[in-house]
Amino acid sequence: MILLGKSDIDINNINFKKELKYSNHFSFVGLSYLKKDICIQTPKLYCQYGINDKYDKNFIDLSFKNIENDKSLENLKNNLEKIYELIRNKYKKYNAINYIKNFNLRLKVKGNMQIYDQKKNKIDKLLPNTYGNYIIYLQGIWLIKNDIYFQWYTLQAKIYMPLNLDEYAFLDSVKVNIPKPPPLPNFIPKPPP
Repeated sequence: MILLGKSDIDINNINFKKELKYSNHFSFVGLSYLKKDICIQTPKLYCQYGINDKYDKNFIDLSFKNIENDKSLENLKNNLEKIYELIRNKYKKYNAINYIKNFNLRLKVKGNMQIYDQKKNKIDKLLPNTYGNYIIYLQGIWLIKNDIYFQWYTLQAKIYMPLNLDEYAFLDSVKVNIPKPPPLPNFIPKPPP
């Protein structure tokens, strides 16, 4: 796992796997970093819309909106741009489609993506207008005709959820139960001798 919010990536350690041809116009090239999958844990990114199923594939747009307040976002963005430039320079005859547009990073969402809240509880959906940390995965690149498309996935999310109370939480006025005194006798006792 690479923590790109805290360190720099060394693009010399990115390896290109053998090209896999799917048709005359479609080929896939897998990528690795130090011979491991390129999985990156991000700093907190803003998700405005949640998971979007607008097209036939689910995707998510993560925003660098908070880059002015969080320098680790600037470091992440710079590292992602290094990866983009490496691919662009290696495949000069192709048009590399940039995956960062208008300070947003678009990622595909697999059906088995796991989503947690900040207390490590599994949650069933990604709410819009939330911040979260993500584990993102760059599987490789598609060479399609004259273009390069990056195969980015989000594998897990840790979302900082607003506080919700699951049970009755009001502090009602407290009643103190004072025991009743014993009952008075029905007769008057005789005076002592």
